[in-house]
Amino acid sequence: MNSANELSPRDARVCLPRRPNEAGRVLRSQQSAPSGMARLLLAAGFFTAAAAATCWDGAGGFAQDKWPHCTQLASDILMYYGPDSTNQFMKLGLFVENHAGWSALALGGNGGMKGAQQFVVRKEAGQFIAEERYSTDYVTPQLQPSQEVTLIFASEEGGNIAWGVLVPMKACSGGDRYPIEDVSKFMHWALGAEHAFSHHSRRGQFHANLVSGPTTTEDMSSYASADMLMPDVSVVMGAGGNDAKNPYICGIFDLEQLLPAGKDISSKFHVAKFSAIVDQDSSQYVHHMILYECEPWGLQSAGYTHLSIVPECESMPPSCNSMKWPWAVGSEPLVLPTNVGMPFGSGSRWYALQMHYYNPSLHTGVRDSSGVRLTFAPALRTFDAAVFRFNGGTDSEMRADIPAGQQEYVLKEAVVPSQCTDSWTADEVNVVGVVYHAHLVGKSLNIDVVRADTLVGTMRLEHLYDFNHQSLEPPS
Repeated sequence: MNSANELSPRDARVCLPRRPNEAGRVLRSQQSAPSGMARLLLAAGFFTAAAAATCWDGAGGFAQDKWPHCTQLASDILMYYGPDSTNQFMKLGLFVENHAGWSALALGGNGGMKGAQQFVVRKEAGQFIAEERYSTDYVTPQLQPSQEVTLIFASEEGGNIAWGVLVPMKACSGGDRYPIEDVSKFMHWALGAEHAFSHHSRRGQFHANLVSGPTTTEDMSSYASADMLMPDVSVVMGAGGNDAKNPYICGIFDLEQLLPAGKDISSKFHVAKFSAIVDQDSSQYVHHMILYECEPWGLQSAGYTHLSIVPECESMPPSCNSMKWPWAVGSEPLVLPTNVGMPFGSGSRWYALQMHYYNPSLHTGVRDSSGVRLTFAPALRTFDAAVFRFNGGTDSEMRADIPAGQQEYVLKEAVVPSQCTDSWTADEVNVVGVVYHAHLVGKSLNIDVVRADTLVGTMRLEHLYDFNHQSLEPPS
């Protein structure tokens, strides 16, 4: 039997797991603690089980020379990870205090379980097994037709669970799997109340770079900020709207009146972070928000001033065309790299925040004060950020009508021609994040990069789009 720190050399030289049973799953029993020093370390961890688990305290027998990275997922949950010596396989380990039941880690295209690739460790007939499962919806994840997970070790002692598995960095067989790359991506953890696989009792989502390990987050607690908040608007469709269940309302903001001391609207400055502020009393109705920069002539001609409301705003006011920040359900704060900032100022005062609300039951009396917080970098950064929007098939001018009653329908691809990209003046464009948005009917989206008629790759891999989990993610 292997322990947490004793990896079989053969495990790093095969793609398919060893010792599959009739269901294609790998069985590896671990009924006793690892021997020698690992046993002593485990014992030390069990004696302190009442306290919060901490990395490298010996809990589970994980040693840093074998498991180079560790992330605390919850006060009682630790994930250990790192590439194996061949850099062809990834080691994933989990330690959970005071738990007896199945446990899992997952690679996800977003923060939800739709499209997630799960690695489940549980007991069957008294033996630990590792299973690779896949979620197609908010239903029980099914076993992958082929299994590419190998159980290194597993133990259930002192009321705690510890295990390690080995998975290929790139899948060897087909199926909906995610390559493990040197970039931060969504992952999930989940726990079950018993070893029979069923609905989770606890779960969580997080980001991790499994190759390079944890990164240091920029401390912005002392940075100045400004809020653009809808002024307690009534969530009802304005005159000229098309659908009472989907009102679009805009708030107009004069940033000069919102700037903190020391910021001059005539000077250029950078926003380092965008954070959605969602009114908890109306959060269920907030579908998306988009912040646009506006030219003053369009607003002045319509008589708009600071905190004016545009009651019907599916089409933006004239001159409000430069997108600065998009947000949709499930999005996290947008934190730009430390050398990148979204440019503001330089005399541009006026902004429009477009709010799309979704009120399918036409509830009355709904009011909203949601918006965005702009966190300013203390100094100008090296690179300017911008938003590039691909819009394909969203109206009848781009496609024929979609036939009724179709379970699946694939829209014709939209191509940005080389005549367009060749006109770009920048020496190079670095993509820092990609987000998909397809309202409630979209199932799967992708953006392919083609250079000289050769496919370079997919910009972001998300097997299944999930309206409840839309977020800006680093490109593949």
